[in-house]
Amino acid sequence: MEFDGGKRISSQVALLAPNTSRTRLIARDSDLIILDIPAHSADFRRLSPVFNGQALVFPSLDAVEPLARHFGELFSGTASLPLVEELYSETIAGLNPREQSVSPLDDRIERVLSLVQSRPMDQLSLETLAECACLSPSRLRHLFKAEMGFTLTQYVRWTSVWNAVDSWSRDRTLTEVATSSGFFDLPHFSRAFVEAFGLSPTDVFRPGNVRLVHLPRSLGSS
Repeated sequence: MEFDGGKRISSQVALLAPNTSRTRLIARDSDLIILDIPAHSADFRRLSPVFNGQALVFPSLDAVEPLARHFGELFSGTASLPLVEELYSETIAGLNPREQSVSPLDDRIERVLSLVQSRPMDQLSLETLAECACLSPSRLRHLFKAEMGFTLTQYVRWTSVWNAVDSWSRDRTLTEVATSSGFFDLPHFSRAFVEAFGLSPTDVFRPGNVRLVHLPRSLGSS
């Protein structure tokens, strides 16, 4: 894995903070599982102590053993939704086995998160988001960083990438996916995609390379 300006590491398991840019991700002679833990979710906030202020930590392989054990079912698409939900919950618990109480987010930030998730990126100006929160733009930037641990700009880009992934289908071009999610063009989307995954979108969306497994949006939100 190459991240944040050329730093390179090799590991079987890595947990990356959302404000960590990936520039290259390579699985050598093996398969690869990327588990997205939404940054707006309670599950992500439960894992925050694991980072302890670091951008990258290396949990034990045992923490993700349930995913590895059922990889074949996940990739083939034969895993049932209850099994997928169970694997997700077991993995969250394995990454941080200590029970963590999670404080609710500020209501103004909750409103901003909901708006970002529901609109294309080109409809999410700082002024629009500040109006949603009933705050000045500068106050919103400060409050968002204090509540979430990363910037509003990072969250908008990251969420827009995932919205593009969710909207992709075999009969749509990558350019159509990019522009419908609010990116200026395909190169704009590709740069944001590489930052999020360390992989090119053309590699990910090649038939047979990837299996996207969707979880209910409510999972991990309480």
